[in-house]
Amino acid sequence: DNINPNSFDLRLKAQCLYPDVDKSPESVFQKVVNKLTNRTEYAFVSELNEFHFGALLVAKERTKNQPFQYRQSMKFFNPSPFETQVNAFLTNLSLTTSSSSSALNQASHAWKIEDSPAIIQPGETKEIFVCFHPSSADLYKATVKLFIKDNPEPFSFNFAAEACLPSIELSTMTLDFDKLLLKQVKKLVLVMKNNNRIPAIWKINKPNQFNGVFSFSCIEGVVQPRGTNNLEVTYTSSKPQVVKKQLQIDVLDSTKQKTFQSNKIQINAESFDV
Repeated sequence: DNINPNSFDLRLKAQCLYPDVDKSPESVFQKVVNKLTNRTEYAFVSELNEFHFGALLVAKERTKNQPFQYRQSMKFFNPSPFETQVNAFLTNLSLTTSSSSSALNQASHAWKIEDSPAIIQPGETKEIFVCFHPSSADLYKATVKLFIKDNPEPFSFNFAAEACLPSIELSTMTLDFDKLLLKQVKKLVLVMKNNNRIPAIWKINKPNQFNGVFSFSCIEGVVQPRGTNNLEVTYTSSKPQVVKKQLQIDVLDSTKQKTFQSNKIQINAESFDV
């Protein structure tokens, strides 16, 4: 009886939101794969919950102002109605082969974050870059921790990269043509094998020194990962002679300016008249 006939119930509903970004790997990374294989590169691997750069060539020593050799972007989309600030930090830096203080120092110099913090307006996307510059062959790992201003829930992504040095294995270190009659032709095959996960660029050092004595099926080439190349060496002579020479095959970088490996093969041959 005391109820005011003019009163009524007012239902209230409120939603509490934080500044936020889309944290799904499919949104953050350009390439997402289910499993890690020998061909995986620059991809987030769902099975391992880890981004893999893949197998990379060890970089040249970097001076202070030079850019890092390798970069990977993380794209962050802001679905919230607020301006969002994302800060990225590196942690858990490691090398597989060693946990010494010098190894940790080496790992710390191999990674860098660029364009952090990123300030993202509602409905927009900004990038933060993870940079990598390995100085020695090893498996490098790092974690990028991300913090959003005024959001209590940090998140992170794991990164891995395998730095490799190109090299080849040779089927023999001596090519012996034995004794041949004048103008007799003999061919021997040298097999080059690449057991690494990166291509090996090879080149004969100073091939002109063999002119008129030995000829080669090619003087440079590329041995693909887990692949082989055959180098055919031909000898013939129109005059009696004994030849002992050293063939040098260098393994280079893509610019052919830096030598990573030098292989020396002894070549013996003799021509005689009857």
